Amino acid sequence: MAARYTLYHHPTCSKSINALTHLQTRLQPTSFNAVIYTTTPPTAQTLKEVFALLPKTQLPTAVRPDECSEAERAQVQNGSVDDVVDVVMVDIVKRLQRPILVDWIAGKAAVGRPMDQILELLEENKE
Repeated sequence: MAARYTLYHHPTCSKSINALTHLQTRLQPTSFNAVIYTTTPPTAQTLKEVFALLPKTQLPTAVRPDECSEAERAQVQNGSVDDVVDVVMVDIVKRLQRPILVDWIAGKAAVGRPMDQILELLEENKE
């Protein structure tokens, strides 16, 4: 059986480490996968699937704004899932916000900035 959750994780980011630690203490090890996207980056198609599961209000937060030009930030703010993927794929390691948790069964995702969004996703969909 595939894992219910996927955490897109950056191993040197404190927020991402906090999310991973929370999952490790709360969930069964077989119920989630941690993908270290700096060494195993998701494809553009995977990002489209993940970003489509984010609440519309969280979609722009999937991109680290300090890593983008003003025009790219505007594209992300006003754009579609495809627009956000295009901006992230320029340099996924720098531009993808972290952490991102996906609940494949519930068909939802959350950006862990703030961490409360991940906690809410877990609380909504308790195992």
